[in-house]
Amino acid sequence: MLRRDAWRQARFVHPRSYREKILRSLFFALTARINQMRRLDPEEYPEDPIEGYDRFLEIVREYAEDPDYDSPLLLLYESLSAAYAIFLRGEPVHPPGTEFPGVGKVRRTDDCYYCPIKERREDQPGSFCTLCPAEQDPEVVS
Repeated sequence: MLRRDAWRQARFVHPRSYREKILRSLFFALTARINQMRRLDPEEYPEDPIEGYDRFLEIVREYAEDPDYDSPLLLLYESLSAAYAIFLRGEPVHPPGTEFPGVGKVRRTDDCYYCPIKERREDQPGSFCTLCPAEQDPEVVS
């Protein structure tokens, strides 16, 4: 199931207030990443192939080729943001502080990132979460 299918289902599962909070949180996370990328020095780009990048491109292609995915510009921003976070910074797709209402926030402790929904999304095909370096938050029962 692709992400857009999950979002469509969420309309019926989650109350409107939840959807508004999660979308706001994800929007702020995306804009924060874009602002970080704007300040990136091209000298920081890795020269060697990056493990997992081919799978990442497959996920992006799935969305790009899907006629039901109706937001190519959003896909571009999401893809760039996720690639930057995962492959250049070694950080989770959603930055620390990103809130998943009713579940928790992405957080960092020392050198480890924790996500409250990692286990829920890890097996979902077409999800950048499958490549995310964050671990399931042990304080959140999934």
